[in-house]
Amino acid sequence: MSSSNRQNYLRCLLLGAVLILSGCQVRPLYATNPAGTSVANSLAEIEIGQATDRIGLELRNQLLFDLENGYETEAKTHFLSFTISSGTSDLGLEVGTGRPKASRVTVTVNYLLKHKDSGETVLKQSHSATASFDRSDQRFANLRAERDAQNRAATTLAQEIRLRLASYMSKR
Repeated sequence: MSSSNRQNYLRCLLLGAVLILSGCQVRPLYATNPAGTSVANSLAEIEIGQATDRIGLELRNQLLFDLENGYETEAKTHFLSFTISSGTSDLGLEVGTGRPKASRVTVTVNYLLKHKDSGETVLKQSHSATASFDRSDQRFANLRAERDAQNRAATTLAQEIRLRLASYMSKR
């Protein structure tokens, strides 16, 4: 390839890259959107439904803290409802006794985000999170370890839901 052909080839590559990148519109997720509101303010406008069990309450409390930053706003434009389920499975058995050495908690949440005025469902998703814990010979220690694992899984789910909601709110 001659020097002039190589320069023309590089110019074409550069021009193609500029054209491709000119279509990209990358901006920070939590930046102020063109309407003049921030995603953080939009997240605070989501009302969160009530929980029906302890794990759901842990998820709801974490979402309240994450979405509202500890402050409740008056104007709620969206409503988030969720259902949560949980299960525990054993990972390994102790040699000789056959008792489980470790277990895993799986927490699954299904949620709907609806616009309060129209009642239209704007986001419907499902997520799962797992957390493992070690078992001991003490019953209370096992119950507490399982509860801590459920709390860790609920916190992980709340962070995932917040990210999905922020992504949706930044586009509207």
